[in-house]
Amino acid sequence: MSLTSYALGASAVAGFKTHTNDWNTTNTGVDLGANDALEILMQGAPRSAVGMSENLSATGGVGIRKYPVKATENSGPQRLWALLYGTEAVAANGSGYDHTMTWATNSTGTGNLAWTDNLVCHDIPMLKVNGLTFESAEGQIATLTANVVGKQELIDGSGLNTLANMTDGTVTLPTQAAIRYLQTNDAQCVVRIADASAAALGAGNVVNPSLVRIAMNRQMQNRFTTLNTPYIDEPLAGNWLEPAITLEFPLWDTTQDWTDIVAATEKKMDIIYTGTTIGGGANWEYKWEFPSVFISSDGLPELSNEDLLTLTMNCMAHTAATAPTGMAFTLPRLTITDTTSATHFTSGA
Repeated sequence: MSLTSYALGASAVAGFKTHTNDWNTTNTGVDLGANDALEILMQGAPRSAVGMSENLSATGGVGIRKYPVKATENSGPQRLWALLYGTEAVAANGSGYDHTMTWATNSTGTGNLAWTDNLVCHDIPMLKVNGLTFESAEGQIATLTANVVGKQELIDGSGLNTLANMTDGTVTLPTQAAIRYLQTNDAQCVVRIADASAAALGAGNVVNPSLVRIAMNRQMQNRFTTLNTPYIDEPLAGNWLEPAITLEFPLWDTTQDWTDIVAATEKKMDIIYTGTTIGGGANWEYKWEFPSVFISSDGLPELSNEDLLTLTMNCMAHTAATAPTGMAFTLPRLTITDTTSATHFTSGA
Protein backbone atom coordinates (compact mmCIF):
# COMPACT_ATOMS: atom_id res chain seq x y z
CA MET A 1 0.00 0.00 0.00
CA SER A 2 1.14 3.58 -0.55
CA LEU A 3 1.18 6.27 2.10
CA THR A 4 -0.13 9.79 2.01
CA SER A 5 2.51 12.28 3.08
CA TYR A 6 1.77 15.20 5.35
CA ALA A 7 2.26 17.66 2.48
CA LEU A 8 -0.12 18.11 -0.46
CA GLY A 9 -1.22 14.47 -0.44
CA ALA A 10 2.05 13.34 -2.01
CA SER A 11 2.85 9.65 -1.82
CA ALA A 12 5.53 8.78 0.75
CA VAL A 13 8.27 6.40 -0.41
CA ALA A 14 10.86 4.52 1.63
CA GLY A 15 13.66 2.21 0.54
CA PHE A 16 16.57 0.24 1.97
CA LYS A 17 19.57 -1.49 0.41
CA THR A 18 22.68 -3.15 1.82
CA HIS A 19 26.17 -2.34 0.56
CA THR A 20 29.84 -2.98 1.35
CA ASN A 21 31.18 0.59 1.49
CA ASP A 22 33.54 1.10 4.41
CA TRP A 23 32.11 3.21 7.22
CA ASN A 24 35.40 4.79 8.27
CA THR A 25 36.69 5.75 4.81
CA THR A 26 33.61 7.02 2.96
CA ASN A 27 30.28 8.74 3.51
CA THR A 28 28.81 7.39 0.27
CA GLY A 29 25.93 4.94 0.14
CA VAL A 30 24.16 3.46 -2.89
CA ASP A 31 21.39 4.41 -5.32
CA LEU A 32 18.03 2.87 -4.44
CA GLY A 33 16.05 1.43 -7.30
CA ALA A 34 14.03 -1.59 -8.38
CA ASN A 35 13.20 -4.05 -5.57
CA ASP A 36 14.50 -1.67 -2.89
CA ALA A 37 11.24 -0.07 -1.65
CA LEU A 38 9.88 -0.74 1.83
CA GLU A 39 6.17 -1.17 2.40
CA ILE A 40 5.34 0.82 5.51
CA LEU A 41 2.20 1.04 7.61
CA MET A 42 -0.38 3.77 7.49
CA GLN A 43 0.76 5.73 10.55
CA GLY A 44 3.46 7.48 8.56
CA ALA A 45 6.86 7.29 6.94
CA PRO A 46 10.01 6.61 8.98
CA ARG A 47 11.11 9.60 11.02
CA SER A 48 14.27 10.53 12.89
CA ALA A 49 14.01 10.12 16.64
CA VAL A 50 13.12 13.28 18.53
CA GLY A 51 16.16 15.30 19.53
CA MET A 52 18.53 13.69 17.06
CA SER A 53 21.39 15.78 15.76
CA GLU A 54 22.08 15.67 12.04
CA ASN A 55 24.93 13.17 12.44
CA LEU A 56 22.55 10.81 14.30
CA SER A 57 24.90 10.27 17.21
CA ALA A 58 23.37 12.39 19.97
CA THR A 59 21.09 9.63 21.19
CA GLY A 60 22.51 6.73 19.25
CA GLY A 61 20.40 6.19 16.19
CA VAL A 62 17.37 6.69 14.01
CA GLY A 63 14.06 5.03 14.79
CA ILE A 64 12.06 3.45 11.99
CA ARG A 65 8.33 3.09 12.42
CA LYS A 66 6.65 -0.26 11.91
CA TYR A 67 5.92 -1.61 8.46
CA PRO A 68 4.48 -4.93 7.25
CA VAL A 69 6.82 -7.89 7.11
CA LYS A 70 6.52 -9.61 3.75
CA ALA A 71 7.83 -13.07 2.91
CA THR A 72 8.92 -11.87 -0.49
CA GLU A 73 11.94 -11.75 -2.74
CA ASN A 74 14.62 -9.06 -2.27
CA SER A 75 12.56 -7.06 0.20
CA GLY A 76 13.72 -4.92 3.10
CA PRO A 77 12.92 -7.27 6.00
CA GLN A 78 15.36 -9.95 4.81
CA ARG A 79 18.11 -7.36 4.46
CA LEU A 80 17.44 -5.93 7.92
CA TRP A 81 17.57 -9.38 9.53
CA ALA A 82 20.81 -10.22 7.71
CA LEU A 83 22.51 -7.04 8.94
CA LEU A 84 21.35 -7.67 12.50
CA TYR A 85 22.52 -11.30 12.66
CA GLY A 86 25.80 -10.62 10.87
CA THR A 87 26.34 -14.05 9.29
CA GLU A 88 24.40 -15.55 6.38
CA ALA A 89 24.74 -18.81 4.45
CA VAL A 90 22.73 -19.57 1.29
CA ALA A 91 21.72 -23.04 0.08
CA ALA A 92 19.37 -24.15 -2.70
CA ASN A 93 15.99 -25.50 -1.59
CA GLY A 94 13.81 -26.75 -4.43
CA SER A 95 13.10 -23.77 -6.66
CA GLY A 96 14.07 -21.40 -3.85
CA TYR A 97 16.95 -20.69 -1.51
CA ASP A 98 17.42 -20.99 2.24
CA HIS A 99 19.13 -17.99 3.85
CA THR A 100 20.37 -19.18 7.24
CA MET A 101 21.34 -16.27 9.49
CA THR A 102 23.41 -16.90 12.61
CA TRP A 103 24.46 -14.43 15.27
CA ALA A 104 27.94 -12.98 14.84
CA THR A 105 29.82 -11.24 17.66
CA ASN A 106 29.95 -8.10 15.53
CA SER A 107 28.10 -7.38 12.29
CA THR A 108 30.08 -5.62 9.56
CA GLY A 109 26.97 -5.14 7.44
CA THR A 110 26.02 -1.64 6.31
CA GLY A 111 22.98 -0.26 4.52
CA ASN A 112 21.46 2.85 2.94
CA LEU A 113 18.03 4.01 4.11
CA ALA A 114 16.07 6.78 2.43
CA TRP A 115 12.50 8.04 2.68
CA THR A 116 10.36 10.98 1.66
CA ASP A 117 8.28 13.02 4.08
CA ASN A 118 6.74 16.47 3.71
CA LEU A 119 8.29 16.70 0.23
CA VAL A 120 11.78 16.24 1.67
CA CYS A 121 14.03 13.25 1.01
CA HIS A 122 15.90 11.93 4.05
CA ASP A 123 18.95 9.93 2.93
CA ILE A 124 21.13 7.98 5.41
CA PRO A 125 23.98 6.54 3.30
CA MET A 126 25.68 4.60 6.12
CA LEU A 127 23.78 2.79 8.84
CA LYS A 128 23.87 -0.29 11.06
CA VAL A 129 20.92 -2.29 12.37
CA ASN A 130 21.10 -2.60 16.13
CA GLY A 131 17.65 -3.97 16.91
CA LEU A 132 14.58 -5.60 15.38
CA THR A 133 11.24 -6.43 16.96
CA PHE A 134 8.91 -8.79 15.09
CA GLU A 135 5.31 -8.88 16.28
CA SER A 136 2.40 -10.91 14.98
CA ALA A 137 -1.04 -10.92 16.62
CA GLU A 138 -4.00 -13.04 15.63
CA GLY A 139 -5.91 -11.47 12.75
CA GLN A 140 -3.34 -8.76 12.09
CA ILE A 141 -0.49 -8.28 9.63
CA ALA A 142 2.88 -9.04 11.20
CA THR A 143 5.09 -5.98 11.65
CA LEU A 144 8.78 -5.34 12.06
CA THR A 145 10.18 -2.40 14.03
CA ALA A 146 13.82 -1.57 13.28
CA ASN A 147 16.27 0.51 15.29
CA VAL A 148 19.32 1.68 13.38
CA VAL A 149 22.44 3.76 13.96
CA GLY A 150 23.38 6.13 11.14
CA LYS A 151 26.49 8.13 10.34
CA GLN A 152 24.76 11.18 8.86
CA GLU A 153 21.35 12.20 7.53
CA LEU A 154 21.18 14.19 4.31
CA ILE A 155 18.07 16.30 3.70
CA ASP A 156 19.46 18.82 1.22
CA GLY A 157 19.50 16.59 -1.88
CA SER A 158 23.27 16.11 -1.73
CA GLY A 159 23.07 12.32 -1.37
CA LEU A 160 22.64 9.70 -4.06
CA ASN A 161 18.94 9.43 -3.20
CA THR A 162 16.93 12.61 -3.77
CA LEU A 163 13.28 13.59 -3.74
CA ALA A 164 13.23 13.42 -7.54
CA ASN A 165 14.50 9.86 -7.91
CA MET A 166 12.58 8.61 -4.86
CA THR A 167 9.27 9.75 -6.33
CA ASP A 168 9.62 9.17 -10.08
CA GLY A 169 8.87 5.44 -9.93
CA THR A 170 12.52 4.35 -9.81
CA VAL A 171 12.29 2.89 -6.29
CA THR A 172 9.86 -0.02 -6.50
CA LEU A 173 8.67 -2.90 -4.38
CA PRO A 174 9.96 -6.39 -5.23
CA THR A 175 7.84 -9.09 -6.81
CA GLN A 176 5.24 -10.14 -4.27
CA ALA A 177 4.48 -13.64 -3.08
CA ALA A 178 0.90 -14.85 -3.61
CA ILE A 179 0.29 -14.33 0.12
CA ARG A 180 2.08 -11.06 0.77
CA TYR A 181 1.92 -10.79 4.56
CA LEU A 182 2.77 -13.00 7.49
CA GLN A 183 -0.08 -13.62 9.94
CA THR A 184 -0.49 -15.62 13.11
CA ASN A 185 -3.02 -18.25 12.14
CA ASP A 186 -2.99 -22.02 11.95
CA ALA A 187 -2.41 -21.91 8.18
CA GLN A 188 0.80 -19.92 8.45
CA CYS A 189 2.25 -20.01 11.96
CA VAL A 190 3.48 -23.01 13.97
CA VAL A 191 5.11 -22.57 17.41
CA ARG A 192 6.73 -25.57 19.11
CA ILE A 193 8.42 -25.80 22.49
CA ALA A 194 9.79 -28.71 24.52
CA ASP A 195 12.46 -29.55 27.08
CA ALA A 196 15.94 -29.23 25.60
CA SER A 197 16.62 -32.82 26.67
CA ALA A 198 13.53 -34.19 24.89
CA ALA A 199 13.23 -35.68 21.41
CA ALA A 200 13.24 -33.46 18.33
CA LEU A 201 10.38 -30.98 18.11
CA GLY A 202 7.28 -32.45 16.52
CA ALA A 203 3.50 -32.21 16.28
CA GLY A 204 3.11 -33.07 19.96
CA ASN A 205 5.04 -29.93 20.96
CA VAL A 206 2.79 -27.39 19.20
CA VAL A 207 1.37 -24.54 21.30
CA ASN A 208 -1.19 -22.04 20.08
CA PRO A 209 -0.50 -18.42 21.05
CA SER A 210 -2.59 -15.45 19.95
CA LEU A 211 0.49 -13.20 19.83
CA VAL A 212 4.15 -13.82 18.96
CA ARG A 213 6.84 -11.21 19.64
CA ILE A 214 10.57 -11.67 18.99
CA ALA A 215 12.85 -8.81 20.08
CA MET A 216 16.56 -8.94 19.26
CA ASN A 217 19.04 -6.17 19.99
CA ARG A 218 22.73 -5.38 19.77
CA GLN A 219 24.28 -2.87 22.16
CA MET A 220 26.10 -0.67 19.67
CA GLN A 221 29.05 1.35 20.98
CA ASN A 222 29.08 4.76 19.28
CA ARG A 223 32.42 6.58 19.60
CA PHE A 224 33.72 9.95 18.49
CA THR A 225 37.42 10.02 17.59
CA THR A 226 39.61 12.05 15.25
CA LEU A 227 39.09 9.34 12.61
CA ASN A 228 35.62 10.52 11.50
CA THR A 229 35.02 13.85 13.19
CA PRO A 230 32.35 15.27 13.16
CA TYR A 231 30.75 11.84 12.69
CA ILE A 232 30.90 8.71 14.81
CA ASP A 233 33.30 5.87 14.05
CA GLU A 234 31.86 2.59 12.84
CA PRO A 235 29.65 1.32 15.69
CA LEU A 236 30.76 -1.95 17.24
CA ALA A 237 28.63 -4.42 19.15
CA GLY A 238 29.48 -4.27 22.83
CA ASN A 239 27.26 -7.04 24.07
CA TRP A 240 26.04 -10.55 23.25
CA LEU A 241 22.63 -11.34 21.84
CA GLU A 242 19.83 -12.54 24.09
CA PRO A 243 16.59 -12.68 22.10
CA ALA A 244 13.44 -11.98 24.08
CA ILE A 245 10.41 -14.03 23.05
CA THR A 246 6.86 -13.30 24.18
CA LEU A 247 3.93 -15.63 23.59
CA GLU A 248 0.42 -14.71 24.68
CA PHE A 249 -2.27 -17.32 25.26
CA PRO A 250 -5.92 -16.26 25.63
CA LEU A 251 -6.88 -19.57 27.27
CA TRP A 252 -4.48 -21.53 29.46
CA ASP A 253 -5.14 -24.70 31.43
CA THR A 254 -1.78 -25.90 32.74
CA THR A 255 0.61 -25.07 35.60
CA GLN A 256 3.60 -26.64 33.85
CA ASP A 257 5.18 -23.31 32.98
CA TRP A 258 5.36 -22.26 36.63
CA THR A 259 7.04 -25.59 37.40
CA ASP A 260 9.57 -24.98 34.62
CA ILE A 261 10.33 -21.49 35.97
CA VAL A 262 10.96 -22.77 39.50
CA ALA A 263 13.12 -25.64 38.23
CA ALA A 264 14.91 -23.44 35.64
CA THR A 265 14.14 -26.04 33.00
CA GLU A 266 15.99 -25.45 29.73
CA LYS A 267 13.74 -25.53 26.68
CA LYS A 268 14.13 -25.52 22.89
CA MET A 269 11.75 -23.71 20.58
CA ASP A 270 11.03 -22.95 16.96
CA ILE A 271 8.63 -20.45 15.39
CA ILE A 272 7.76 -21.04 11.73
CA TYR A 273 5.75 -18.88 9.33
CA THR A 274 5.03 -20.67 6.05
CA GLY A 275 3.70 -18.87 2.97
CA THR A 276 2.76 -19.99 -0.50
CA THR A 277 4.74 -22.43 -2.61
CA ILE A 278 7.85 -21.43 -4.53
CA GLY A 279 8.19 -24.75 -6.30
CA GLY A 280 10.28 -27.89 -6.02
CA GLY A 281 8.88 -28.58 -2.56
CA ALA A 282 9.90 -25.19 -1.12
CA ASN A 283 7.69 -22.46 0.32
CA TRP A 284 8.25 -18.84 1.27
CA GLU A 285 9.17 -19.20 4.92
CA TYR A 286 10.56 -17.59 8.07
CA LYS A 287 11.89 -20.08 10.64
CA TRP A 288 13.36 -18.98 13.95
CA GLU A 289 15.15 -21.72 15.90
CA PHE A 290 16.23 -21.39 19.53
CA PRO A 291 18.27 -24.33 20.92
CA SER A 292 18.26 -22.93 24.48
CA VAL A 293 15.30 -21.09 26.00
CA PHE A 294 14.33 -20.32 29.59
CA ILE A 295 10.92 -19.01 30.64
CA SER A 296 11.83 -15.79 32.42
CA SER A 297 8.62 -14.30 33.86
CA ASP A 298 6.56 -15.53 36.78
CA GLY A 299 4.07 -16.52 34.09
CA LEU A 300 1.10 -16.83 36.42
CA PRO A 301 -2.18 -16.98 34.49
CA GLU A 302 -4.61 -14.13 35.15
CA LEU A 303 -8.34 -13.74 34.76
CA SER A 304 -9.30 -11.74 31.70
CA ASN A 305 -12.44 -9.68 31.28
CA GLU A 306 -14.16 -12.79 29.97
CA ASP A 307 -13.20 -14.71 33.14
CA LEU A 308 -10.82 -16.89 31.15
CA LEU A 309 -7.31 -17.76 32.26
CA THR A 310 -4.82 -15.87 30.11
CA LEU A 311 -1.05 -16.21 30.13
CA THR A 312 1.83 -14.10 28.86
CA MET A 313 4.91 -16.32 28.53
CA ASN A 314 8.15 -14.33 28.47
CA CYS A 315 11.26 -16.24 27.43
CA MET A 316 14.94 -15.52 26.90
CA ALA A 317 16.98 -17.44 24.33
CA HIS A 318 20.65 -18.21 24.90
CA THR A 319 23.54 -20.10 23.34
CA ALA A 320 23.15 -23.78 24.17
CA ALA A 321 26.03 -25.59 25.88
CA THR A 322 25.44 -28.50 23.49
CA ALA A 323 23.18 -28.88 20.48
CA PRO A 324 19.85 -30.42 21.53
CA THR A 325 18.27 -33.33 19.70
CA GLY A 326 16.80 -32.15 16.40
CA MET A 327 19.02 -29.06 16.20
CA ALA A 328 22.60 -29.48 14.99
CA PHE A 329 23.69 -26.05 16.25
CA THR A 330 24.00 -24.09 19.50
CA LEU A 331 23.35 -20.48 18.44
CA PRO A 332 19.89 -19.00 17.81
CA ARG A 333 19.30 -18.66 14.09
CA LEU A 334 16.80 -17.57 11.47
CA THR A 335 16.26 -19.27 8.11
CA ILE A 336 14.37 -17.33 5.44
CA THR A 337 13.35 -19.22 2.32
CA ASP A 338 12.75 -17.08 -0.75
CA THR A 339 13.72 -16.93 -4.45
CA THR A 340 16.94 -14.93 -4.08
CA SER A 341 20.14 -16.82 -4.83
CA ALA A 342 22.54 -14.16 -3.51
CA THR A 343 22.96 -13.18 0.12
CA HIS A 344 20.82 -10.42 1.58
CA PHE A 345 23.82 -9.32 3.63
CA THR A 346 25.68 -7.69 0.74
CA SER A 347 25.05 -6.04 -2.61
CA GLY A 348 21.41 -5.32 -1.84
CA ALA A 349 20.38 -8.91 -2.62
